[in-house]
Amino acid sequence: MSSTLLTLRTRLSENIGDYYSSTVTTAIAASTSVVDTTLANVEGGRTDDFFEDWWFLPTSGANTTKRRVSSYDPATTTLSVQGGNLTTDGTTKATYELHQLDPSMKIKSINNAARTLSSDIKRDITDLSLVSGNILPDFNWWTAAAAHKFWSSSTMTLARTSPGSGYTRGGRYSMKVTDAGAGDEYVSLHSDNYPRLLDLKGKTISAYVYAYPVTTDDDPEIEFYTAKGDSTGATTDTLTSTTETEKSYYQIVKLENQAIDDDIDTFEIRLKCVTASAVIYYQEPRLMGIDVTDYMLPELFQNANIRRVRYQVSGNADDVGLNADYQEIFGWDIVPQDINGTYYNFLRLPYSLPKGRRIELNGSADLEDNLSSDTDTMNIDDPTTNVLVAQACWELFRQLRGFVTNSANSAYDDEIGYWAGEVTRLKKKLTTKIKSSPIRWSI
Repeated sequence: MSSTLLTLRTRLSENIGDYYSSTVTTAIAASTSVVDTTLANVEGGRTDDFFEDWWFLPTSGANTTKRRVSSYDPATTTLSVQGGNLTTDGTTKATYELHQLDPSMKIKSINNAARTLSSDIKRDITDLSLVSGNILPDFNWWTAAAAHKFWSSSTMTLARTSPGSGYTRGGRYSMKVTDAGAGDEYVSLHSDNYPRLLDLKGKTISAYVYAYPVTTDDDPEIEFYTAKGDSTGATTDTLTSTTETEKSYYQIVKLENQAIDDDIDTFEIRLKCVTASAVIYYQEPRLMGIDVTDYMLPELFQNANIRRVRYQVSGNADDVGLNADYQEIFGWDIVPQDINGTYYNFLRLPYSLPKGRRIELNGSADLEDNLSSDTDTMNIDDPTTNVLVAQACWELFRQLRGFVTNSANSAYDDEIGYWAGEVTRLKKKLTTKIKSSPIRWSI
């Protein structure tokens, strides 16, 4: 189970008595006014400027940015906000919150609390993204909504697409690629950025990727590009798939049994969009051809405590939803490796597995600590949420203490002391540290 940032912020605010949530009674227009007749029945709702300097935070509708309240008129139950005109909502009546304390400080406190509790609260995680024999890094790894960690394009627009959109498989992200208008554009992984690709020299290799062409049949293609230089200049070679595809559903695109020269200097795998201005969703590319024993761990497992590693012994990677059988792997290890000046953790297996099988990772990781939007989630649920919220309250009052004069510190010290006691009490009652040892011994 998980909790959204909206839920966690609400819980924190309620615990410290700083929370009001409602729905406007007049749809927000292009002005600085927010009208809600229910404010007349709220404590202070009949007092001039009672909500002055509070924070107005819209939680639905066209407006998404917090605003300071500049004045409040109880006769019309109208809040006036700073920062220029709001965006009109048409006829839609938005929900909103009022906070005396800056909501951004509350969000910061929630994220800080997750970090502080990293040794007390863990989330159990299982991952099936690694496929035996696949030399490529995990495709689920993004640095931003439009920027992949390893794959890039100089012409196409990339977009991370979340599960539930109708354009993903297996509960993982897909990559939406949009051709800029020229056709034959591509997103690629280059040996300059991922030098392990040069291990494919002199090998016969195959590549596979799931593709969902939105616009045109036969639009997705896989391409290998290689180059080598000598005294007469560079020699290049391009190998392209011929898989037929139909638009509007996922299929596997294949480029199989391609011989790679043994003296290349450059290797690039490309996921192409043949048609100008077309859209394709790509997911889970695999590049096979050598015996692989070192696999770059997925992003979530880079700093996780891995307890168990198994591999699929019935079916293949495309049968993962069929309750395939898995077998324990013993003797594995975690080793750091340098990729262009950055160290990543790799899973090192004691032997190469049959190609095309899922590798299951099981372990525990710290809570998510970078929540920013209301729909972001943290893998935590009641009753453990009570510990996180208490810790966030403690973190919040520590922040606030730094903004007041010495004469006012004692009031914040009292709050800090109270919430520190609550954290200690709740941790003893509700948290359990994970003490199990990794299953990785040799046999």
